[in-house]
Amino acid sequence: MKLVIYPDASFTLFVNGKIHTLDDDALYNWMLISNGAILALGKEDAYPQLAGRSAEKIDLNGRHVLPAFTDAHTHLIMSALNFYGVDLRPARSLKSALNILQAHTSSIKKNEWVLGFGFNRNLWDDGQPTRHDLDRIFPKNPVLLDSIDYHTIWVNSRTLHLSGINQNTPDPPGGKIDREADHQPKGLLSEEAVALIKNILPDFNRQQKKRAVLKLIKQLHAKGISAVHTMEGVDEYKLLKDLDQNDKLKLRVHFYIPHREMDWLIRQKWHSGSGSDWLRIGGIKVFADGSLGSQTAEMRTPYENDADNLGIAHLSEEDLLNIISKGAENGLSPAVHAIGDRAVQKVLNVFEQIQSWRAQWNLILRMEHAQLVPPESVSLFKQFGVIASMQPIHIADDVRIAEKFWGKRSAYAYAMKPLLQAGAELAFGSDTPVADFDPIKGIYSAVNRRYHLDPRQPRWQPQLAISTEQAIRAYIIGGAKATNDLHRRGTLTPGKVADFIVLNKDPFSLKNDEILSLKVLQTFINGEIVYQKTT
Repeated sequence: MKLVIYPDASFTLFVNGKIHTLDDDALYNWMLISNGAILALGKEDAYPQLAGRSAEKIDLNGRHVLPAFTDAHTHLIMSALNFYGVDLRPARSLKSALNILQAHTSSIKKNEWVLGFGFNRNLWDDGQPTRHDLDRIFPKNPVLLDSIDYHTIWVNSRTLHLSGINQNTPDPPGGKIDREADHQPKGLLSEEAVALIKNILPDFNRQQKKRAVLKLIKQLHAKGISAVHTMEGVDEYKLLKDLDQNDKLKLRVHFYIPHREMDWLIRQKWHSGSGSDWLRIGGIKVFADGSLGSQTAEMRTPYENDADNLGIAHLSEEDLLNIISKGAENGLSPAVHAIGDRAVQKVLNVFEQIQSWRAQWNLILRMEHAQLVPPESVSLFKQFGVIASMQPIHIADDVRIAEKFWGKRSAYAYAMKPLLQAGAELAFGSDTPVADFDPIKGIYSAVNRRYHLDPRQPRWQPQLAISTEQAIRAYIIGGAKATNDLHRRGTLTPGKVADFIVLNKDPFSLKNDEILSLKVLQTFINGEIVYQKTT
């Protein structure tokens, strides 16, 4: 093997491995890395000649190696800041949620905001949350608790007073304030109404945010994740930019700015792909509708439990087209949140109308979540070049509420197999902090489709399930394709960055119910170890 050797190059040779490149079906035994990139791979023990130079040799001990994972849909800063909030995810009843909150009263200072996340009222049989429940525990402290899907908040009377919300406050466009019989706010606000309160929320300081982000990055490394796509605002981008410029951002981040802040990107004359090796602009994030958990996903026919509810449209089709066209004209790829079948169809209609811009700028059209794709719309993903950016871990949470609120339509919920069969590209992520960002759990969920990942539960809509290999590729190759990044990562081939993971088992030989036994032992980024399992 003849290699080009640069005078200042350093080399690391990984040997005795079972290296899956995902570029072909072959297993390679060794991989040579230089200056953070893959230089060569081989199947035999005859290692390449380095013109008299030496290489650090690392023994993989017969372990299986894959390219590192990408989480294609996160809210990175929001996830990190949850370290400062009350975790309500364990609550399986209203009573248990209130008990968790009660346990935090001694640590809350006078007039301090009480923040929390993860409550799931769809699991509660003993009552629904109201401001009165929180008033009894925190009569003087303002409280703001995010639901598990982050489309609804639960607040107390003190918070409502501070925000000026009362019985005369109208629902904002695209939002809803739940009411009591006398029209007083109940304490639950959904979609665009959330901003009425979050706009008055005191912000964490910059150092608090940085500490939280760096802590979260270590946790991502432990799950084999080297890259994320995050959907957040300009302030959050600037925070990551600061970390990048100080050489502290050891995570590849593709950033999607909310469409309301698109003009900032345009003024910078940045387009999709602008940025550094660590922080790049992905494009713009647009919301078409709400969520299943809050029953605000936009539907073609009403929810099973509410004949008057068709969900909430954040934007009309015309507004969607205007926003996405403006971004496309400026080289900004759209990532559009669409969950309900009406929203999915609406977004596909818009994508059809911007095909000329897609070709001109080589834009990536993404539909985020794509949870309820009508069968007649499946082929349009391939036809219009739309990547389905999906979160299989949501299946583990959504089985029962999908059956409850969507009924027979669940037969085409999370239609991963039909989309693949129609030639569409899938990119998998977690939507953290909405769900666990562990890709192995996501792979298990895509393959087994069991409620709460429980092997005792029946497989839900098994005709839509995909194989382990297909799920792995969606977490690795799909994530790279979703940002036009396959030329530099996503497979372990010469010339690409050396981002890879070492696993305890062969992921492709496991039985479906054995997937959760798969563990990440090491994570490497640019050929340098960033995580080592110790126990």
